Amino acid sequence: MHVLVKFALLLALVLVIGWLSLVMLITISAGLALSAWVIDKQKFFISLYRVRWLLFILIITYAFATPGQYLDFWWAWMMPSYEGIEAGVKQALKIITILSGLSILLSTTTQLALIGGLYQFMRLFDILKLDAKKFAVRIWLTLHYFETRDTQREGKRSLMHMFEELEQLDSSRQLSEISMNLATFSVWDKLILLLVLLAIIIVWMQS
Repeated sequence: MHVLVKFALLLALVLVIGWLSLVMLITISAGLALSAWVIDKQKFFISLYRVRWLLFILIITYAFATPGQYLDFWWAWMMPSYEGIEAGVKQALKIITILSGLSILLSTTTQLALIGGLYQFMRLFDILKLDAKKFAVRIWLTLHYFETRDTQREGKRSLMHMFEELEQLDSSRQLSEISMNLATFSVWDKLILLLVLLAIIIVWMQS
C-alpha cells in the first residue's frame, strides 16, 4: 500500500472517530491498539507512555468540569458526573486510536518510503513554488539525527541545542546523496483514495 494512501486512511480515521458512539469507539480503539501492539509493541508502548499524564488529566478534567448527573457514592465536595466521565473517556480513546493508527503507519513504512511519499505529496503544491526536494531532505536529516544521536545524553540536551545540531547537520557537506523510494500508485491505491475522498466529502457536508 502506498504511503500516501496510509496517510489518507489516517486522516479519514481522525474525521470519523468524532461521529462514533462510545461502544464503536471502544471497539475500534481496542482493535487498532491490539494491531499496533502486535506489529511493534515497543514503539506503541513508548507513544502511549509519553501521553499517559495527558490522558489522565483529560479524563479528570472532563469528569469534574462537565455538569450532569453526579456520582451518588462520591465522598468529596467536588463530584464527578457520569456525562463528564463518558466524555473524558471518549476523548482519551480518540487519542489512543489516533496514536495506534500512527504507530501502525510508521511501523509498516520504511524511512525511505516515508520520505518518498512526503516528497510526492509536496509535489502537489508545485504551483505554490514550494521546494519539495528541500522539504524531503529536511525530513531525512531530522530522522537521521534522531536515529544517530547519543541516546544516553538525551536528558541533558535542550530543545534549542537539538535545533542547533540539526542546523549544523543541514549545512554540512558530509551527505552528498540521498535516495528516496518513489512508489507508484496501484489500482487498489487509487480506489482507496477515491473512497477516502468521498468519505471526507460526506463528513464535511454533514458537519
